[in-house]
Amino acid sequence: MNQAIQFVDRYRYIVDRKAIQFEAIVSGLIVYCFIKHNGDQVEEYLNQNKFDLEEQATELIENCLLYTSPSPR
Repeated sequence: MNQAIQFVDRYRYIVDRKAIQFEAIVSGLIVYCFIKHNGDQVEEYLNQNKFDLEEQATELIENCLLYTSPSPR
């Protein structure tokens, strides 16, 4: 678990994107995360998979930070 990445306990289904949106706070910045989903039983899906989704998002955010961080001089 990366303590520099915190997930906001706020999820919503975006019909136009057919995805669940949730937010992470990374070094004070809000990062919007999206998970493709068909819209059926969103709450039940989140209850069963929330931890795994946050772990996957953490890995993706960490990889992104690794490749976007400035190189040391």
